[in-house]
Amino acid sequence: MMNEKQKRMMDFINSYWKEQYRSP
Repeated sequence: MMNEKQKRMMDFINSYWKEQYRSP
């Protein structure tokens, strides 16, 4: 189980990596 803070952090990391993956 994750609390709101952890959930938010994971979401941020996922978004960050998605952007990095798109960039060359």
